[in-house]
Amino acid sequence: MIFYRRFQPPAAITFDLDDTLYDNLPIIKRAEQVLRDHLVEHHPEVFALIAAQWQSVRQACIAQDPRLGSDMSQLRLQILQRLAEQAGYSKAEQESVADTGYRLFYEARSAFSVNKTIDSLLFELSQRCPLIAITNGNVNLQQVGIAQYFQANFQASLDYPAKPHAAMFNAALDHLAIQPDKILHVGDHLIKDVLGAHQCGMQTAWFAVNRPMRLGHEEVAVLPTVELQQLSELLTLTE
Repeated sequence: MIFYRRFQPPAAITFDLDDTLYDNLPIIKRAEQVLRDHLVEHHPEVFALIAAQWQSVRQACIAQDPRLGSDMSQLRLQILQRLAEQAGYSKAEQESVADTGYRLFYEARSAFSVNKTIDSLLFELSQRCPLIAITNGNVNLQQVGIAQYFQANFQASLDYPAKPHAAMFNAALDHLAIQPDKILHVGDHLIKDVLGAHQCGMQTAWFAVNRPMRLGHEEVAVLPTVELQQLSELLTLTE
């Protein structure tokens, strides 16, 4: 561990999920492949538009409703529906393509388990203090099998702007009814997690599971309270 700020044992812990508890990129790639395979088989006209149109349609959706930049579920649904519209599908067909495609993607996106070490760590920590998930993603914690460890799960959405916005951090603070400086937020991103939580008065622990942790290779606005070499060091911090 490397301490950059004064630390006090936390009364509660909030967790980022993607790239903190598990490497998210291969999971997303696998889910996107499931969606592509489905479209190739059932809606090749829509699939043919993905390479050339996905990004421009994505930008158009967000330009029309900026809140979609925080809601990955609604954004993907709208992109699929607009691509189906461009492919000449009827309104009912557009909705069917979007709903089915997103359902398959979402099921695949959450079709994994955290490793046993992480599962055991979450169990042990949940016995010591309240845990809350705060994520810009949309993983289904019930399907992954770790929902029981968290008192609440706040996900970026139309109602909750994505981190580093304060909305989800403040929602967690309201839920816990604990002073911010007695809460430790754990996350991999030095802007979305560390800066966002720091600006809300929380302590912060920086840990990335998916890459070497080198401050010189990251965008840094503020230093975390503590940098972890292993996520299991949280057990020491909560003794």
